[in-house]
Amino acid sequence: MSIPRWLMISSLCGLSVLGGWPFAMAQPEPAADLDAERRAAQMQQLLSRIPERMRSDFLPEAPETKHLPLYASLDTPPETAPEARCGYMTCLPLVPLQDDVYYTVTEKNNTVAQQAARWGVPSNVIIALNDNLTLESVLKPGQKLLVEARMASAPVPYSSGKANRGRLRDGRLMPEGKGYYLRDLRPHSWGTDTTIQSLMTAFDAYAKAYPDGPPINVGDISRRRGGRFGPHKSHQSGRDVDIGFVHFLPPNEPIPQHFTRASESNLDVEKTWVFLEALIRTGNVQMVFVDVSVQKLLRAHARDKLTPEQLDAIFSWPHSKSSSSALLRHWPGHKNHFHVRFKCPPNQLGCRS
Repeated sequence: MSIPRWLMISSLCGLSVLGGWPFAMAQPEPAADLDAERRAAQMQQLLSRIPERMRSDFLPEAPETKHLPLYASLDTPPETAPEARCGYMTCLPLVPLQDDVYYTVTEKNNTVAQQAARWGVPSNVIIALNDNLTLESVLKPGQKLLVEARMASAPVPYSSGKANRGRLRDGRLMPEGKGYYLRDLRPHSWGTDTTIQSLMTAFDAYAKAYPDGPPINVGDISRRRGGRFGPHKSHQSGRDVDIGFVHFLPPNEPIPQHFTRASESNLDVEKTWVFLEALIRTGNVQMVFVDVSVQKLLRAHARDKLTPEQLDAIFSWPHSKSSSSALLRHWPGHKNHFHVRFKCPPNQLGCRS
């Protein structure tokens, strides 16, 4: 039986006559696409055999996040649309991290060993980073010591587990800086890069807005290697930090070494809001625990500055005390400070939110 000439031509041209009208036949997928799918499947199978805490070493780095320019809430329109992760406000550019961290001695007659314990830094690290020091060397108030020097090849801080049951590996030390202060006793000032960089960015914005404003009290973050320490149940993985409010202080009042309970008469709502807004606009805040009484004061101040969408994204009150969809959530025992929890750092699969 001979094949009609018209049917041979149709077949060679990749056409079909089914249904009475010619149409293009489905072409096979290119070999390159099949190879890419095969490689992806092999990589997924390989990752499933690697311990979870080590998987980030085999994954590509996340692309660099592009942030938008700083602008006051609604004073001037943003150049591009606000982002939900920044409370529906324009995200702030993050300030660079400091590889060299210096701490200032504030007390008399402390030895290197004693000061190291108060700062939560191994004494042998302080001796190695500073010339002519021994464990018995007596330090003077105002003396600055190098307490951390990170090389470019140093491992990135790694947060594993949950905030209330986790660890911190190769933590980064919170530096001293403008707009805030670390207490004289600061053995728990270690965090992830995300935590430290976000804090530095928010404090930088606050210090620029109020160069002569009172510095903000920074409390516990995490221990050098994470884990539990009293009285906290969280603060174990480098992602939690306690931060005081801004208060109206009498002239020449010494800087407090503890948090002050907020009230309508002593809380500087304007300055506290400027700092909190900057913190949210880093885009790295997962949630903030604070008493509902403080939320009421802050929301009343921000009501004329933010849209209803922004207010609902930030404040759980008045809809619910602890709504899981809002950044600020009520938690007992937080009338004198914010408890800020930051998001897991990128590509750290062992970190649990």
